[in-house]
Amino acid sequence: MPLVWCVSKVCRWVCDAPLGDGVYSDLAKKSKRTDFAWTEFTVTAAASVTAGNAIWAIHEYRNNDPHKIDKTAVLLQGALFTFLVTFRAGQSYNRWFEGRGHMGRIHASIRALSLYVNGAAATLELVAEAESDESLKKDQMKECKFLRQDTKRLLTALFRACILHVREKPKFCECKEPEKCAEKGKCQAQSLIQLLNTEEQKNYQNSVGTRPMFVLQLLIGRLARLNSSSESADGQKKGTDLESDYRMSLQEVGQIVTSFNGADKLVNTPSPNFYLYLLFLVYVYWGWGMLPWCLASYNHDNYWQSTVEGFLISYTFCFLVTLAIDMDNPFDGGMVDLPLEKYEAGLLKDLAVVLGIDTDGDGTIDEEVTHESNQAVGVKSDLEVISPRSDVVKKEARA
Repeated sequence: MPLVWCVSKVCRWVCDAPLGDGVYSDLAKKSKRTDFAWTEFTVTAAASVTAGNAIWAIHEYRNNDPHKIDKTAVLLQGALFTFLVTFRAGQSYNRWFEGRGHMGRIHASIRALSLYVNGAAATLELVAEAESDESLKKDQMKECKFLRQDTKRLLTALFRACILHVREKPKFCECKEPEKCAEKGKCQAQSLIQLLNTEEQKNYQNSVGTRPMFVLQLLIGRLARLNSSSESADGQKKGTDLESDYRMSLQEVGQIVTSFNGADKLVNTPSPNFYLYLLFLVYVYWGWGMLPWCLASYNHDNYWQSTVEGFLISYTFCFLVTLAIDMDNPFDGGMVDLPLEKYEAGLLKDLAVVLGIDTDGDGTIDEEVTHESNQAVGVKSDLEVISPRSDVVKKEARA
């Protein structure tokens, strides 16, 4: 009987989160992955071997009265197996939390960058208001609007590029008709490409580096234009605020590069498999052999007690190991995958608020600008494909 599956179904109806959310991540649910089903089948089969050996051992003790197994040997083997499981699980948990920390710092740095750019744009607007030449004033206000919009586009593209990279998605669309695939919103490669303008798309086609570094190159170019805006035509500084915003923005970019490097290292560095082989050998010898016979030697008055105890002990240890294996890569869409698409939806909402444009002067963000954060040229489509709560996410992003 698939125990965890049954428990998750019951908890979904009677419990709140986290038990009520089930065992699958959002990405695994929507993409209809069957990892958990195979894991449950494998773990149940392994535990059933222990239960079968326990029944056999009880039968032997009740009919043939064999010699009892030395309890000390069973305890030593069990302690060794427990230590190996704890070490392997702890290693996987550390990798999972490390991945969450790297993506969280990228997320936070992008938010900070949006605030710095918005502050710089506000400073430029104050400078433009003081201009007596209406033509020059109009051009400067247009530059401020472009600064916000272009930075928001690049920051959106940056986080999307990071998601596609750590999930190891293809760089280009592999469909026969990418245009139709992009219109349907099912191609994640196109979700990044469509956030780039025509010239950037051409450079993207010829680039050989990683996608986040390509977008960071464009972002640095945008921030360099911000630095050049801090000087007037005669070379005089317009104000120290712009220079300060530029320097802090570069610090955040450096933090993004560092965190991306950590996430990339995590994806491309597998966990050593030696421990898995050692765990398997100890599990077969102790879980299938010594444990059921030891339990039966001390309690063979009935068939059910030692059998159930052996099954549950074997099931628990085996499931801990398979869960640790799944947590080695927190970005692959497994049972405990990080909800990066939810992070992205929240980020789009914040970027729309911070870098939104108020063209009509009513003190609110324009509807078309807010709607753009949901469209995000592919991001909305990805949320529809891989997030089971896409309707909720989209409503929150429009709020």
